[in-house]
Parts: sequence; structure tokens; C-alpha cells
Amino acid sequence: MFRTATPVAQLLFCTRSSHISAGSTVQHWGRTATLSGARCSRAAYLRKSTLLAVRRTCPSSYPHSTTCSALPDEDATVVHKGGCHCGAVRFEVDAPRKLVAWDCNCSICALKRNTHFVVPSTNFRYTRGEDSQSCYTFGTHTAKHLFCATCGVCSHYIPRSNPDGVAVTIHCIYPGTVEEVETRIFDGENWEDFFESSGIAEFSKDSRE
Repeated sequence: MFRTATPVAQLLFCTRSSHISAGSTVQHWGRTATLSGARCSRAAYLRKSTLLAVRRTCPSSYPHSTTCSALPDEDATVVHKGGCHCGAVRFEVDAPRKLVAWDCNCSICALKRNTHFVVPSTNFRYTRGEDSQSCYTFGTHTAKHLFCATCGVCSHYIPRSNPDGVAVTIHCIYPGTVEEVETRIFDGENWEDFFESSGIAEFSKDSRE
């Protein structure tokens, strides 16, 4: 798993099981660059002046990465299946195999380590347990934080940034359908200032409209 360090440390580092090799694509606030040089191992650090997002390929048996949203028109959509821990809530979501994950640092996402990808609401459907959830709201009450009433897992929710869409927790997607995940930082601590420049609103637009 990839972790992004705090702004104070200003580092991007690899854990024991992670590697970055030459040719990996790195995105820095909308700009991309290709890495060169040695692989990144447990003891190696890639120093940057600000936080980065790394695009990586996910083996079919391991779809989980730090946090995600589907790139519009990136490729043909597939049906991803997912759910909560106890299985009371299950769903299907139409999205590309290559996803964009959003790592938000707002007050609630920072606590629950929320990593999610965003799709239009028409691309999301329950197969089980829509009524087996509780809802939590705060602040503007635009976001609807849904969680299983039995196991407490938040497998998806309605985000403030995309009230016309659904934010799906990438770690709640079952293995086998996610090919690649690109992680982007969403500065939720400075929501109003960052929202417009992030481009996140486009991820819940229905391409058929």
C-alpha cells in the first residue's frame, strides 16, 4: 500500500511491500511526470517539496489502493461489485477498470481514512441492504455518510463535492475488476478554496447527458 506522508515531512515513501520503478507515472496537482532511477524499497524515500499522487497498477487479486474516482472516458466501464464487512450491504457500480482515488483530509475523512472514487448516481445500484444502513450528516448536511447498521463499515456515501453522485470506498470493492488506481489528494481542510481547482465535480457527470 502507498502512504502519503504529512505536509511537514513532505515525503512520499514506500512500505515494505511497495515498489516504484523507473517509468512510473507521478501526478503533482494535475501535472504528470515519469520517474527515473532506482526502485523505491522499504528504506528508500522519494523526496518532494509537496504531497504527490502515484499511479500504480493493481494485480487482479489486490484491487485496493489508497483512495479512488473514475477518470471520465478513460476506458470502457465494467461492473465492480462490493459491500460492507458483514455482507448486509452489497452493491454494483459501473466504472472503468482504471480508477482515480481521492484521499481527503477533511475532519471526518481524516478520522475514517476515507479513500473513494466518484461515479454518477445512475452508475450505482444496491443488490442488497439499502435499508440496512444508518446515515450521519453534519455541517452543511449536504454529504450523507452512510454506514452499515450491523458492522459499521462505510462502503459508500453521498459526498459534498458531488451531491449528484456516489463516492465508493475503494477498499470495499471485491477483487478482480480494478486494473489501476491513481491517487489524488483532496484538500478537504480548505474545502472552499480547493474544490473548484480539483476538478472532482466532473466525476459525477453522466456522460450520456
